[in-house]
Amino acid sequence: MDKSILLCLADGSEETEAVTTFDLLVRAGMQVRAASVNGDGGLTIVGSRGVRLLADAPLAPLAEQPFDAIVLPSDMQGAECFQRSPLLLECVRRMHLDGKLVAAICAAPALVLQHHQLFSQAYMTGFPALKDRIPADRWVDQRVVHDARYRLLTSQGPGTAMDFALNIIALLCGLPAAAEVAAEVAAQVSTTPGHCKFSRLAMYQTRGSASAGRICRRGLQKACSRCRTTWAAGQDTTRGRRGPHSRWKRPPAI
Repeated sequence: MDKSILLCLADGSEETEAVTTFDLLVRAGMQVRAASVNGDGGLTIVGSRGVRLLADAPLAPLAEQPFDAIVLPSDMQGAECFQRSPLLLECVRRMHLDGKLVAAICAAPALVLQHHQLFSQAYMTGFPALKDRIPADRWVDQRVVHDARYRLLTSQGPGTAMDFALNIIALLCGLPAAAEVAAEVAAQVSTTPGHCKFSRLAMYQTRGSASAGRICRRGLQKACSRCRTTWAAGQDTTRGRRGPHSRWKRPPAI
């Protein structure tokens, strides 16, 4: 069955993040619906750099439809619009409670998710200039971060939009699907996590239950640049081995 995605847009949303994510998800065969979160319900979205985008519908008529993931591409202005929308916040809460994927990039993790304490114990990243808005013990300085305990995917900005979109595909459709889309657009993506000796310790893991995720922050910080993208699609990337940096830190209770 095709995966369905709710991609939220508002005036000030970052064009590169929105269009790149939309494009790659469609290439993966997903059904993507673009929802306008603007207060007036207008379908024409003026992006952060003046590019005009067209939403499929206002958020209200789409909010009750079933989706496999909700995606929040944003710049400062767009994130502030998301922040003020009770309907969008309710959609995020409901998607999380239903076990669906919540994906946010750039300013949205700090100004929407953290501002409203929607994922108060989840590890996340976001636009580096806003890292002070996220508690230091939960900030992860990586291009893409997936906290499998909460099904939360976050990313840093326009320059990481392709990694962000490919991670969504990997999580919903599997790594082979993500690799196929990456090949179509001449992107580089590793389907074999563990390129450097630290990355196996850095990756988030799940061992059969939502509460069994573990992370070694020291290993994560030392992972090489090629391993910055977290391909946490529920795989055990340690293969039972522990190296000198395997100081495991159990996540806080859910």
